[in-house]
Amino acid sequence: MRGHKEFRDKTGGFPYYKGKITQKYELYLNNLIKKSVSKKAPPKKSKVKKSIVRKFITYY
Repeated sequence: MRGHKEFRDKTGGFPYYKGKITQKYELYLNNLIKKSVSKKAPPKKSKVKKSIVRKFITYY
């Protein structure tokens, strides 16, 4: 896994000890997840005006 190698390069620590994830590696993974979520662009707003949609619904 790419995350294992990056973690070892940055910290010099082991991602697993006796078959369990180390606490330091778990924090590292959580930070990666937070960074990837925060980098995403906010959802785009629809370009259709609500007043037009309401008029369309009332006609049908």
